[in-house]
Amino acid sequence: MQLIMKKNIMMLLTAVLALSACYKEAALDREVHDPAFTIEDSSEPGKHAIYELYKNFGIATFYEYNDVDYKWNMNSYSNYNATRIDPAFLEQAMNYLEDVFFGLYDNSFKKSYMPFKIYLASELTSESSDETTDVYATSVRSGMIVGRLREDALPKTPEEYKAAAGELSASLWANYLVQNERLSIPDEFYDVSKDYYGVNSLSSAVDLQDYMTEGFLDYDHTNSLNNGTTYLFLPKAEMDIYQYVQKITTTSSEEMQAFCKKYDKIRIKYNILVNAVKSATGVDLQAIGDQVAAKYPTE
Repeated sequence: MQLIMKKNIMMLLTAVLALSACYKEAALDREVHDPAFTIEDSSEPGKHAIYELYKNFGIATFYEYNDVDYKWNMNSYSNYNATRIDPAFLEQAMNYLEDVFFGLYDNSFKKSYMPFKIYLASELTSESSDETTDVYATSVRSGMIVGRLREDALPKTPEEYKAAAGELSASLWANYLVQNERLSIPDEFYDVSKDYYGVNSLSSAVDLQDYMTEGFLDYDHTNSLNNGTTYLFLPKAEMDIYQYVQKITTTSSEEMQAFCKKYDKIRIKYNILVNAVKSATGVDLQAIGDQVAAKYPTE
């Protein structure tokens, strides 16, 4: 009897370990998510804005939190460090995010696709970076961290506002939605440039135009070094999406079409991405680009 019990226990443990080894978290479902917390209303404008986002769209925005809240998930760890914002800056931070992020998307999208949680940071840096880079945003499993929320870092010019809008939208689509499998980009997009993803060049006179003929908008600035000679990497797939969203959501239709006429592969990838996003979510990325370009004219 004792031997049978031991055998059964061992079989059960083996089964549990096997299930654990092949376990993968299911894709996030925005509409059934039920956070185990409440957000109270307040007469303070910044806190009231947070309450309205939560009440209307289920987006929980945090300015006070612990590292464990954003650094660890069941099977991942964030290598970003977030410095909490000054609570006195909360109203200004929320107004800024409405201008360059939340206000660019309709209510239906915000209810269904915006992150469950958004963490506010005065500074957001990566532990793995050789140089400290003050980034605009990054994603975690159930949300995003938004950085640069302090007086000296907020945009002052139309160019800076456009840059911020592009970075936040790019992080939303490429880092949060695609990475968390809430949006699937057709293989045809990647196929155009797949032979060049992550490729580096040791040439001392690399011409960026060469990259564009292969369907890239830019090289990978996070992995490329310039120290007398040029050592450049082309983007990998996720960064490719990031750069396309960043470009489209800050450029007018007229400018974008004129640019695409110069490069067949960029035109192909542009059309695939815009159509795929619109079909899946109802969002027209190019319409956002028109909105941002009109709101922050740079000429």
